[in-house]
Amino acid sequence: EFEALLRAANLPPPYILVGHSFGAMLMQAYAHRRPEQVQGLLLVDPISSVQWADCDPEDQRRLSLGAKLAQRGAWLARFGIVRLALSALASGLRWFPKLMARLTAQKQGARFMERMAGEIRRLPPDAGPMIRANWSRPKCFRALACYLEALPENARTALSVSVPAEIPVIILSAENATESEIRERDAWIARNDNGRHIRVAQSGHWIQLEKPDVVIEAVRQLVHSSPSHH
Repeated sequence: EFEALLRAANLPPPYILVGHSFGAMLMQAYAHRRPEQVQGLLLVDPISSVQWADCDPEDQRRLSLGAKLAQRGAWLARFGIVRLALSALASGLRWFPKLMARLTAQKQGARFMERMAGEIRRLPPDAGPMIRANWSRPKCFRALACYLEALPENARTALSVSVPAEIPVIILSAENATESEIRERDAWIARNDNGRHIRVAQSGHWIQLEKPDVVIEAVRQLVHSSPSHH
């Protein structure tokens, strides 16, 4: 699907690919399958293949809850409730989306949605209409549910996926990344001929929103390290 999207957009290779969280797993898979098209990889606080390939009961419960909330979100989007809540949030009425979250989701789900709303507010104002349009569509929530349900299987597949050592890789880790996540990412870099692992100070999982300049600088480094630049 990603390759078809690139063709439809008339964007010929080679590429520098940037993936955040689950997206980092997808970019690694693309570099594995189409190495001749990839000149560099930037993985922004990538998801752990090791952790999710062998979920403990608590992680499995979190995935199930997330998928259930996403399916509920699809139902709410179908009847226009999500669009109404996002419009209220955009206009500054924060109490209404919070009320809707508490009425339609479990306490943990309400906290998650409030946290997501906070991250969305970090985006440039002109991105707001696009974000609201995307999250107002039921299929967006259905896709999210599918991602969560398929995560363990995808993670198991990712354990056997390797990025060719000659493709430069930069990993940006959040300051609150766990030690097991750091060790796993260090191991990825150890197998790379031109890799760097940077722990970004004062950042959480959404590094691209909290520290966008760090992400931009990493992309520039990959551009300057690519053969075509020289």
